[in-house]
Amino acid sequence: MIKYLCCMALLMTSGKAAEIPSSEYSSELLVVNKNLIHTISSFDDVDYFSTFLNSGDLLWEIPFNSQILSLKLYNEGLLYIFSKQRNGRAFYLSCVESATGKFLWEKPIYSPIPNLPVKALEETTLEEP
Repeated sequence: MIKYLCCMALLMTSGKAAEIPSSEYSSELLVVNKNLIHTISSFDDVDYFSTFLNSGDLLWEIPFNSQILSLKLYNEGLLYIFSKQRNGRAFYLSCVESATGKFLWEKPIYSPIPNLPVKALEETTLEEP
C-alpha cells in the first residue's frame, strides 16, 4: 500500500523526476502517523510535500522551491521541514500543520558563501556592571 501511495504521488506531480540513487534514498521521504501519510517527491526544479489519507486520497500538497532534506512529525500535529536552497547558499526550517498543510512559519538559516573566508568569533564573556 505504501509503495502504491508513493508511486501515486510521483505520477500526480508534474516535471522531470530527480534521479535518486538507492544509496541516497532516505526513509525520511515518507512519514506515517495514525491517519495521515506524508511524502516528499523531488524533481529537478521543485519538491512537492504531499499528505494523503490512509485511504490513499490526496489531502493537500505544497510545492517547495527549495530542496527538502528532512521532515519530522511532532506531537501528531506539527511537521518540521528542513530544506536548502537549490544553489546551496541558504537553508530553511519550516513548520506546517499536519492536517491542513497550513504554513505556520518559515525561517532562513544562512550559510557562508563558498570561497569566502569565514572566521569564528573570538570567545567573549559578559561582564556584569
